[in-house]
Amino acid sequence: MLDIDEGASVAFQPDLAVNPDDGKRMRLTSPKVSQRIVLPALALLAAFATGCGGAGGYCEAAAECERGNDSDIQACQIKFDEAADEADLKNCTSEYDDFFNCLEEAARCNNDEYKASDGQCGDEEQRWAKCVN
Repeated sequence: MLDIDEGASVAFQPDLAVNPDDGKRMRLTSPKVSQRIVLPALALLAAFATGCGGAGGYCEAAAECERGNDSDIQACQIKFDEAADEADLKNCTSEYDDFFNCLEEAARCNNDEYKASDGQCGDEEQRWAKCVN
């Protein structure tokens, strides 16, 4: 059993545990392994969770313009994720990226409709569609 003096403060350290055999602290994970796995995962999660840029940002702006809700944002993100996955499978990632980047930059809210002006990203869209079909 680990004895702690009354009034002593002990900081919680989630990667440390007490060995039940001798009462000494032991590290559960290697800090280098944890950092190599956890830090990139957190950065990726933060990028998607904030909704800034990418499909998340586009879909949130579209929902705001078109008076949508969380379900509309989620459906929009799924649509873009599926299109990106298809482009990846068919080696059309650069064509998809060109189209999406154009769409993301050119889209504006006009009369409760969020889109690029007619024909503004047409060339990029045609190259992407031709590639995946």
